[in-house]
Amino acid sequence: MWMLLRFGRKGVEYKTMNFSVVVGAHWIRAREASQRRHQVHRTVTHENYLRKTHRYDIMLVQLSASIEFNDETKPICVDDSVFPPGTRCVITGWGRTSVNSIYDMLYFLLYYVVKRSAS
Repeated sequence: MWMLLRFGRKGVEYKTMNFSVVVGAHWIRAREASQRRHQVHRTVTHENYLRKTHRYDIMLVQLSASIEFNDETKPICVDDSVFPPGTRCVITGWGRTSVNSIYDMLYFLLYYVVKRSAS
């Protein structure tokens, strides 16, 4: 099973690290019954990733085992035929909201799907 993730950390070379992915979590540091940890088998960084500027800090992550989907953990569809431009969506994640802050609670942002450009 593959996932698309944002690096989120400058200067970290994930190609050489062993790490895992947590799914089904609302509070990253709390132990919740819905949380499941999955080992990462392989990573593929964006071909244009720039370590100095942190641009294109996304990667494909292949998990060692499949995720069991349930009420707390569901896959998303990224096909624009299902979510045409203008569709309201939710973006979620943990991490820094400014230079001096880091949060362990899952945050979300309501946004709208935009049309892809061919540039």
